[in-house]
Amino acid sequence: MGRRPGRAARGAGRRPGRLRVLPGTRAGLPEDDWRGLLRAGGQRLAWLGDVPVGLARGAVHRDEHHLVGMWVSPTARGHGVAAALVQSVVEWARGLGAPRLLLWVVGDNAAAQELYRRAGFAPTGRTQPLSTRPWQTEAEWALELG
Repeated sequence: MGRRPGRAARGAGRRPGRLRVLPGTRAGLPEDDWRGLLRAGGQRLAWLGDVPVGLARGAVHRDEHHLVGMWVSPTARGHGVAAALVQSVVEWARGLGAPRLLLWVVGDNAAAQELYRRAGFAPTGRTQPLSTRPWQTEAEWALELG
């Protein structure tokens, strides 16, 4: 597992599945916020041989560190790829001196909740409706790094 420069574009035309997006990263943010979200460094890819099988993205938004996107190929699920990707983003945040890492989980996604719980994350108590499906909620989770 790891990053391979120049390899990400190879799969760029493929539809990888559904990715979580950090709430608030939609239209209407000031340019400086968008630039902060797009700052390089937090992208992680997982490979099995020559095949990309997962990705995760860490981002800094308003001085907070977030895991903002996570996806693992259905063929690679259950083999520790997701846990390795989460750990890689945790190490990225630690390397930047982050006191904690935040993420959002859709309320009915038990598999994701268990993954993040095993990684040491816990719900903060903060919830909000999904912008794309307002009848569903998502919960903020945090991992204390300090």
